Parts: sequence; C-alpha cells; structure tokens
Amino acid sequence: MFKAINFLKLLGVAVLLTDLGCASGVTVKDLNRSLIEIKSAIVKVIGDPEKTSPNNREFTSRYYPPAPDFKFDPMKSKMRLKAKITLLGDRRPYDLQVEVFREVKTSEGYSDPELDLKYSRDLSLDIRGKLHQSRDDRNFIDDFRPF
Repeated sequence: MFKAINFLKLLGVAVLLTDLGCASGVTVKDLNRSLIEIKSAIVKVIGDPEKTSPNNREFTSRYYPPAPDFKFDPMKSKMRLKAKITLLGDRRPYDLQVEVFREVKTSEGYSDPELDLKYSRDLSLDIRGKLHQSRDDRNFIDDFRPF
C-alpha cells in the first residue's frame, strides 16, 4: 500500500512537470523565407527589440500595451505585455515560436509574467501577415538559386 502511494505521488509529479514543460506559446511552422525577411517582419511588428540573442535567433520586445496607445507608460499601465520570439531551425523552412507574457499591476507592483496564448496567437498572425505582405516586395535575386 505504501509503495502504491509513493508511486502515485511520483507519477503526479512527472505529469505536472510534463505539463509545465509543454507550455510554449504558439508556433508558426514552415516559413520558407530568408532569415533577413523573417527578422525584418519581426522588427516591423514588435519594434526595436529590447534584447537579441548573440546568434540573432531570439528576440525580446519592450513592454507594450494590449491595445494601441500612444501615451503608454509601462510603469503606470494596468496591464503590459512582453513578447519573446524564437527562430527555430538551422535552415529553411524555419519555425517561429511566439510567446507573449502578460503582467497585471497589483498593489505591490506587477504580477509574475504569465504566458497568454490569445496575445501569442495574435502576434504570430501579425508576423505571418507582414511576411505575406512582404511577398510583393521580393526581389528576383533573393530567390534565385543557380543550382
């Protein structure tokens, strides 16, 4: 009986850790574009990133409002968002992982960042839209493959 209870506890912890490890935002798959096009679409959507990884594959945005607001102050806002966008894959087609974290103002400051799938999905659709919009601006030389 005692071994069965320990086994169930261990199983519960394993399931919990698996669930926590799977929370990864929204993934945009099979982007058959150059790295330069993808990066420029990301910058057009999130603006100048606050942080960029050394290999230029991970972008962290500055705080931004849930709805467009020209008077947005991240220190006074009731809710603020921050995006983390990761470019996955070593060659075409690339995948893009989009995570948007929401922070809500409390009496003691801001709450811990929570992954928000709705805003992640919206941001991924915006990036995909910018990539489709840039298709008209493509140059023949960019896609030319001699071999």
